[in-house]
Amino acid sequence: MKRTLPIAFLVGIIMFAGFVVAAKPEQKSSNIMETLDTNAPGLFDLMSAAIDRAGLESELRDGGAYTVLAPIDSAFMELFETTDEATALGMIADYEVVELSALVNNHIIKGNRSLNSLMNAQQYTTLNGTKLTKDELLAAGVAAKDWGASNGVVHVIDNII
Repeated sequence: MKRTLPIAFLVGIIMFAGFVVAAKPEQKSSNIMETLDTNAPGLFDLMSAAIDRAGLESELRDGGAYTVLAPIDSAFMELFETTDEATALGMIADYEVVELSALVNNHIIKGNRSLNSLMNAQQYTTLNGTKLTKDELLAAGVAAKDWGASNGVVHVIDNII
């Protein structure tokens, strides 16, 4: 009888430990750049090109945590007044790096902020120091929200902010 109690106790501990491990939230393995590439292939080619040209790609791969308000390709094409993605890519390649960096940084917020968190804030500050309000975010047209990444979160928007 003395052996049964310790064995039952150990089995209980092992089962409890298994429950605790299973109850941990799943960690996202894709970083922000991978999330943009894999969640909607072809939808963020221009945003990815702008991030790369602005010199922010490695930070959005390895740094963080960040909240990215990611405009879809058509938003960039509208900005550049073209309907051709290749033309827009060429314009990004020719864009002044300082100006492009300011544009991209206007879509990045330090920290991991859910859309609900952004909607509950009076305003929030982007990486370039611009103060944005929830009304400005809503005006940009939120198309998808809370795409989790290992180093932050992505919210898809329809327009450039």
